[in-house]
Amino acid sequence: MKKYYSIRLFLLFLLLVLLFSFAYPYLVLRKTRIAHEDITIDALYKMSNILLQELSPILASNNNEQIKFFIRNTSYNSHIALLDKNCNIIADNLKENRIINLSNYKNEINEALSGKKSAIMYYDTINKQEAIGIFVPVTRENEIIGVFYISSLMVELDRLKTHIIRNTLYISIISIILSFIMSCLAGDYFLKPINIISNAAKAVIKGDYSTRVFFRYGDEISILALNFNEMVAHIEEKISIFSEQNEELNTILSSLQEGLLLIDKNVRIKYANRRISEILGHEVSTGKFLWETVKDPDINIYINRLLKSKDGGIDELRTGGGIFLVSFAFLEKTEDIIILLYDITDRKRFDILRKDFVDNVSHELRTPLTAIKGYVETIETTENEENKHYLEIIRKHTDRLINIVNDLLLLSSLQKEGQVVEEEVNLKELMEYMISSYEKKISDAGLKIEFECFTENHVIKSDAFKVEQVFINLIDNAIKYTEKGYIRITIHEDDENISVSIKDTGIGISPENQKRIFERFFVADKSRSREKGGTGLGLSIVKHIIHSFNGNIDVSSSPNNGSIFTVVLPKKQIKS
Repeated sequence: MKKYYSIRLFLLFLLLVLLFSFAYPYLVLRKTRIAHEDITIDALYKMSNILLQELSPILASNNNEQIKFFIRNTSYNSHIALLDKNCNIIADNLKENRIINLSNYKNEINEALSGKKSAIMYYDTINKQEAIGIFVPVTRENEIIGVFYISSLMVELDRLKTHIIRNTLYISIISIILSFIMSCLAGDYFLKPINIISNAAKAVIKGDYSTRVFFRYGDEISILALNFNEMVAHIEEKISIFSEQNEELNTILSSLQEGLLLIDKNVRIKYANRRISEILGHEVSTGKFLWETVKDPDINIYINRLLKSKDGGIDELRTGGGIFLVSFAFLEKTEDIIILLYDITDRKRFDILRKDFVDNVSHELRTPLTAIKGYVETIETTENEENKHYLEIIRKHTDRLINIVNDLLLLSSLQKEGQVVEEEVNLKELMEYMISSYEKKISDAGLKIEFECFTENHVIKSDAFKVEQVFINLIDNAIKYTEKGYIRITIHEDDENISVSIKDTGIGISPENQKRIFERFFVADKSRSREKGGTGLGLSIVKHIIHSFNGNIDVSSSPNNGSIFTVVLPKKQIKS
């Protein structure tokens, strides 16, 4: 790295030196040439003035021989010539074997003949040097009689040019050498700390967070090292906190009684806790595909369905190994799925045993209770009035026990899976039939019943017997818990559902009891329930039937302001 850095730095210095080597001579020579030209032209004009003053007496005599003699014997190291108006050379100071050709400068000569001075730059092919020439008008008695020409080689300019180029070359060579030395020194100065910091960063990447760097320069490098050390210390602190939190999280997840799986969008296992291995009966390895580790086809099919649907929720999964309550959530950002499996096999078995027990006990109780009721009714016809009072109490409680047994048997039959009975049920006709059935009971209670229906037919596809059981319990409860006023039944319908509301003006239900009224054997007013013969199972049966239809029931009530039970049933959907 150091080698390449030094080479790049040297090339940069070399480029700067080369730019200087070309630009400096060019600029200096350009300015020097302009200045030298101005000085030379000015000197030539002064020379021409001196020579013309000395030549004036000779020109007045109009003696060409004397003019030639004067010009040829001038002491100036310049080319001097005198031309007449016709551009013919009268005299010059060149040697015999040299010929001057001024025909190329007719414009300058004509300009001088018009009374103006002019100067030219040209290349002297004989001396092979640049030269400057001037053309000055020659007057006699205020009349222009010719042109005085003086030229001078730019020898000094050539010498100065050579001197500048030579010195620039020397400076360039020295600069190149110094650039090479500076590049090497700069490589050591800058790259050594950079290499140290780079190696320290590599150590940090490998996990050595104790790495630190120190410099004594006191410049930007030291500030960089200080910032690096602070950054590593901060990373070390964050990694330590993260490791502790990760360890705590792993401990918590490992101790969960639920099996936990984290699966990515490619059905690869990202995390599995200890409990999931216990549930599945074999080790579940992370980093592998689900089908490589989990051999149960039911679970694989189930999880693939979750990946396609991308919906969260709670469901029940039955596999060859047991029954599981599955809670799953889809993470939109990473497209991962979190799955929790809770083994409820034993609970389900206990529920089955409990249901069987209730069913068997109910069957065993119903026969003797029926017999007791029959004997009581027979005795009532023969006993005196005093004993009839006690027999009435026995019969009343016997009826209550029989009702409880019947409700338990009905609830047990509803909870058993079986063939679904689906038929058309006209809720309007059903409500009219039930109102007529309860008409005497409602009249004896001193109540009124109202029925609101906005269309002739409100038909759903469902089990008619179970639907009837729902409204028998709701209307019966409304009669039991309403002392005065009315009961109003209202039917509404939309595109998918039919809702039936049963409103009464009874004693109402407190908010805390509304949360429990659908529990088995829960009775809000126990004294009234015993008086009216309630079993505490009616609303539990109602809720179970409605949920089996994939429907819903809601209650709105407050003490002493009556109650409204609203049943919502789908028109077509039915769930066993």
